[in-house]
Amino acid sequence: MSLRVKALGIVGLALVVVSAALYVVARSVTLDNAAELERASARENLERALHALSMRIERLDETNLDWASWDDSYAFVQDGNEAYVESNLVEETFGALRVNLITFVNGSGQIVWQQGLDLESEEEMPVPDRLRAFAWPDDPLLQHTDLKRGTKGLLLLEERPLMLSSRPILTSEDEGPRHGTLIMGRYLDEDVIAQLAASTQLSLQLRLLDDPALPRDFLAARASMTEQTPIAVHPLSSESVAGYTELDDFSGEPKLILRVDMPRSIYATSQGSLRVLVLALLGVGVGLGLVVLVLLETLVVSPVAKLSANVRKIANGQSPSSRVAVSGNDEVAALAVNVNGILDALAEHQEATERELAARMETEAELREHYTRVERARSEARAILDAATEAMILVSPSGVVTAFNRSFASRILTGRPGEIIGEHLEVLTAHFERLFGVEVGAVPLMAGTAPNREGVLSLDVLQRWPERRELQLTSTPVHSGDGSYVGRLYTFRDVTRDREMGHLMSDFVSQVAHDVRTPLTSIRGYVQMLLDGESASISPTQRRHLGNVQRNADRLAALVDNLLDSAQLEAGEMRLDFSDVDLANMIREVSETLRPQVEGKDQTLTLALDEGLWPVLADALRLTQVVDNLLSNAYKYTPPGGDISVAARNRADDVVVEVRDTGVGLSEGEQAQLFTKFYRARRTEDRKTEGTGLGLAIARSIITLHHGDIWVESTPGNGATFCFTVPVAQRVPATVGQGTAGRAGRSGQPDVLRASDRDRR
Repeated sequence: MSLRVKALGIVGLALVVVSAALYVVARSVTLDNAAELERASARENLERALHALSMRIERLDETNLDWASWDDSYAFVQDGNEAYVESNLVEETFGALRVNLITFVNGSGQIVWQQGLDLESEEEMPVPDRLRAFAWPDDPLLQHTDLKRGTKGLLLLEERPLMLSSRPILTSEDEGPRHGTLIMGRYLDEDVIAQLAASTQLSLQLRLLDDPALPRDFLAARASMTEQTPIAVHPLSSESVAGYTELDDFSGEPKLILRVDMPRSIYATSQGSLRVLVLALLGVGVGLGLVVLVLLETLVVSPVAKLSANVRKIANGQSPSSRVAVSGNDEVAALAVNVNGILDALAEHQEATERELAARMETEAELREHYTRVERARSEARAILDAATEAMILVSPSGVVTAFNRSFASRILTGRPGEIIGEHLEVLTAHFERLFGVEVGAVPLMAGTAPNREGVLSLDVLQRWPERRELQLTSTPVHSGDGSYVGRLYTFRDVTRDREMGHLMSDFVSQVAHDVRTPLTSIRGYVQMLLDGESASISPTQRRHLGNVQRNADRLAALVDNLLDSAQLEAGEMRLDFSDVDLANMIREVSETLRPQVEGKDQTLTLALDEGLWPVLADALRLTQVVDNLLSNAYKYTPPGGDISVAARNRADDVVVEVRDTGVGLSEGEQAQLFTKFYRARRTEDRKTEGTGLGLAIARSIITLHHGDIWVESTPGNGATFCFTVPVAQRVPATVGQGTAGRAGRSGQPDVLRASDRDRR
């Protein structure tokens, strides 16, 4: 586009801008005044329509007053005589009164007589539910604090507006007492609207505010209404304008919106005047534009054209060192100097761009190499997961499946079609219920623990389909390299073979223990006879040797008893004989039995038992076994001169017992395995202490059978505190069957065995 064309465009644009500015000013003066006149006229017409509607409701109220203040109505509402109905409440009465509804209510809020009539079809119509029963005495339609005044207005019933009047029923002299209420109503239908439009000579429309098909102009008008401006005026087209206002019902809430239409005659006249003014302005502007064009051609366009020719020569020559010739001392000369400066800057920018492009290409190559390493690492991680024999599934904190390995697909997802990556765990609900049963609740369990960023979950589940297998479900949190929480990895490990081997080993141990017990009993008996001198006198050396035999036989007997107890617990065959047990007395007896040994090591044994310690419902023999085991361990692992204490206190629904010592203490790793069978600490000083590693495992199982918990609190070098709880007598079932310490699914126990929270510490 040439400079001359641009100059012509600028002049034309200036002409248009000036004309537009003058038009805006003229429109602001003329059309805005016309619009204000239109709004005032619309408000006046709306007020006329509202007055006509108010007068229509007033006439309905006057009609209701004539009937309510009448001796016959006064008597009818009390006795409900049929003569009154036959002579007054007929179809012609509805037509004469121009009402759709009449309701007589007595002084107790009971409807004496009620009927609705369609005036057009003259057929009986149903009465809306709102007027078929009243909440006496609080219904606002029945409340009349002033007997001389009634209640009137609009009421929205079943999506239909109703003009309604409620009057107290009095005598013909307007005297009380009030014997009830007379309610008359007329639907504000199209016939009534048409009558109002005819009486006011206005075009009226009435719509419900909550009408889903409410036209856009009604919605726009309603949005512009406020408490200060309850009337809105909006043009419908260039030929008509409308006024809007909301109508309230009895509750004072807006329910309807009324529109009044009228022609825009004032606005049309103002537009004609504006068109004449615009034509005059265009004529003056064209003359001025021609003068300005001539001046621009002489003073600006010609010098700039020469400068453009010089720049074009430089461009065609494709020489970076060429520059524009500068002549004169005006703005065009200054422009030439600036052009030369731009050419210098362009040369520098081109060099910088080439350097930046080379650096970007190098960065892209590094990114491609990094992406290749990431993809290789991802493939290796996937291969490691697929190589694992355990079934694994990774779940995000929100419960969405993000990954699973080949073993999970083949062992857990067997028989389930469809992809689950990106889906919530809930899609597996039906499949998991088929695999594990409804009572396990595997999906809610996994979805509930997925947001947990800490801790390890471990529990046993029994798979029922397509084959019966015992699985160990383990859950561990997974974090990314930057420490952010990714989700939880759930691992299903098949422990069926391990459990079967464990049970075989338990059966074997039980059989061996029984086989050993018989000859061991004979050995202990004969040794005791020799020590008592019943068979022959023995020398001191022989007595010392027999004492060693007796002590080792007693140790072996204790080992056999522990093995038998462990086998019974493992098989779920240990039965408990429950009775009310005085726990405080039991603790004292066990403490007194052990006190000589404690004092022999120069140790101190103290008791701190709450006064009024509640009795517990327990097997006295087995609970004594637990207390004895904990006290014996404290004695064994506390060095000479140490302190041992036993405390017991009442809690909300159980009794808590604590056995504290000042021994060497336990590490977190030792605490995690302490209640495992045959586990003993690896420290040399602990290895020297006598023990089988079965006592704490048996104690834990016994406490579990008592519906209690057992746990340990310790830090290395600061001793240990062993705690257990036993429910109080009235909270424990009167009879307890086989224990739940056996393997899952045995003896009719649940298929999921969960360790208590304290056991996991």
